[in-house]
Amino acid sequence: MDGLIDEPYVLTEDERCKVSNDCGEPFTAYLEPLLVGDHWPAMLVFLQAGMHVLLPLETSYMTVWNKQPRHIRKQILDAATQG
Repeated sequence: MDGLIDEPYVLTEDERCKVSNDCGEPFTAYLEPLLVGDHWPAMLVFLQAGMHVLLPLETSYMTVWNKQPRHIRKQILDAATQG
């Protein structure tokens, strides 16, 4: 299949990645490795083959996070550090 690689991309322990897939012809995956702690840039979100919008990941996340009540944010942070 065009646009695909045969070997998997292996993330290091400190890496995460964002991936957007355009399922048109040819199938195309947009992979961007990021290090833990990096700012998250905008990401392509495909609505249909060949048509996308940009989603500002970090801005969207922080907007929602900051609107949460303080006790909810504390519960989430506590749960994240426990497990």
